[in-house]
Amino acid sequence: MEARILAGIVLYGLLDKFPKDLTNSYSPAFRTVLSLYRKFQEDIPNLQALSSALEAKKASMPDTAYAGARALVDEAMKATPAPGDLLREDYLACKANALLSQYVAGEEVNLEDGLAGILASLPAPDEGDALEDLDDLSKMLAVKPPEGPNSWALPSLNKRSLPPGPGDFLVIGGLPNKGKTSISAFLVLNSLAKDKAQKVLWLNNEGPSYEIRLRLRSALSGVSKDGMASDPQAAEAAYQKAKGALSIEVKGIHRWTWLQVLGLVEKAKPDVLVLDMLDHIHYAAAERRDTMLEALYQEARQLAASKGILVVATTQLTHPPKDADVRFPTTGWLKDSKSGKEGAAGSMILIGYDPEDYKLRTLTLVKTKSPKPGPWQTPLYVSFNEQTCQLKEVQ
Repeated sequence: MEARILAGIVLYGLLDKFPKDLTNSYSPAFRTVLSLYRKFQEDIPNLQALSSALEAKKASMPDTAYAGARALVDEAMKATPAPGDLLREDYLACKANALLSQYVAGEEVNLEDGLAGILASLPAPDEGDALEDLDDLSKMLAVKPPEGPNSWALPSLNKRSLPPGPGDFLVIGGLPNKGKTSISAFLVLNSLAKDKAQKVLWLNNEGPSYEIRLRLRSALSGVSKDGMASDPQAAEAAYQKAKGALSIEVKGIHRWTWLQVLGLVEKAKPDVLVLDMLDHIHYAAAERRDTMLEALYQEARQLAASKGILVVATTQLTHPPKDADVRFPTTGWLKDSKSGKEGAAGSMILIGYDPEDYKLRTLTLVKTKSPKPGPWQTPLYVSFNEQTCQLKEVQ
């Protein structure tokens, strides 16, 4: 139980729901680890970081204390975390048990007043979804959908579909080394209203995060890496002007688990979450990879809906069948879990390329919840500038 609670505290940022006096009911190992986490909380975003912090303190700890703390942290890294409501129940159980023990031991305690005090000091419950149980017709009709992006980054996409917004799950797929990350950056960042304060959390599972940050700057400002190097001050001014009120954070998540991602999202509270690449995030073990990926993509879809945020995932296409036209990829080219990825996505864009013109790309909106009248699945031709991460429609 202690491992499960420790995992919940760290992954979901629930230290404020765990009063200091509660630790008296737990083992010395739990108290040691929680004290370490409480002291260095800002530098410990996940359980791996907690494990590293414990190792750094090993030399200053008695061997028995370290051994107990080490075993607890190792167990927590494998445990299913306890969410906030379970911590509330555990707090109540521990405090009530301590009060009853005092009463049975003959101490002068007032059970009624004591229990009332415990209930009054309970950590606040997690807030529920106010719309979940809405049943009145007039109230349901009066609910306004959340405000999303003003438009797609490209006019022709606007002619095909409404843009994705809060609660939507967009999947962007492409073959390896054909500009998937840069094109995704252009499409996502340039679809967001710049006069509205929004937080974009870009979780990087590809190359070095500093390279991703440079690409995001190029996608917004249109300034290449060489252009930034030649005049950093002008490049910074162009970037700040282009992003407006947007807040953009890039975080490397190489070798992370889905639970770690959920913990980070809970703390960061983004308006837009980009998972680049979702397939590389570790999820529960399964006999077949396609079954695991189907569950992972459903988790991403549920995350978008439950948090009311726009979630974007990039994914890789497998090498096309022989003699297939690489300009026009289909969902059959999705790697490992074709139907699972397509089924989870609210919208899906697949990137093709022209083997005779490296700068030419095609974007095919193969799925959308809100198509416009007409042939919305018709591929869109764009010119792709790899240096500036810019797309321009080609007639």
